[in-house]
Amino acid sequence: MEYLDDEGYPTNECLEYLSDHDNFSSPHEIIDLLDEIWWMPDWGITRKGAHTDKFKRRVFTYYISTGGWSGNESIINALKKNFMFWHYWRESRAGGHYKFRFPVKQTPSTA
Repeated sequence: MEYLDDEGYPTNECLEYLSDHDNFSSPHEIIDLLDEIWWMPDWGITRKGAHTDKFKRRVFTYYISTGGWSGNESIINALKKNFMFWHYWRESRAGGHYKFRFPVKQTPSTA
């Protein structure tokens, strides 16, 4: 699948793919894909490594900023339709800033 068109915008096929939770086994897979398709991911995606939240759960926190770019805004709108991903939404701020908190993957080293 082509995720981006010739101008770097997400294709309609990509946006439909992102909006369907059945295409992913975890929200972490979506974040990995965002690294590939997000405009300026080094600036717009910030990860806070595994930490313990106020409820004593091991979580990752992701901060995503659109930078006002319409392609990133389209990606956010597609993600809002993805229940599995949007379930972890924690807050939004003016200017296209979003915060998500995901559980740490349960593996022998993190269980």
